Amino acid sequence: MGHQKLIMESDNDQPICSSLTACFEENQGLAIVLEHEDYEEPEYNYKIKAAVDQQDTCLMAQNLKVFPSSLPSLLSNRFGNTSGAIAPSETEAVFKEILEFILDCGARYRLKRT
Repeated sequence: MGHQKLIMESDNDQPICSSLTACFEENQGLAIVLEHEDYEEPEYNYKIKAAVDQQDTCLMAQNLKVFPSSLPSLLSNRFGNTSGAIAPSETEAVFKEILEFILDCGARYRLKRT
């Protein structure tokens, strides 16, 4: 994956941490990644990626009247919170909001959990 733009991140000093980033993949499609880390019980760690293919990324940008390359910054500005004083559940809620926003822009995505 290419350059990542941080959208939000929970407090790293807590036993459970989550982050939300946006970036472009090699296929020029947009990817939104939710990463959940449990420092005490690592078996509960996971990543969920919402992948928007190149065609839908362009459609989304067109509907928002921006260049596709500015989508990660747009998402960060619209949904971002880098204060660090947020709970992992808030990060997950914003991930869902972004998924709804992608659909509202006329684009589709595929979810992949790792």
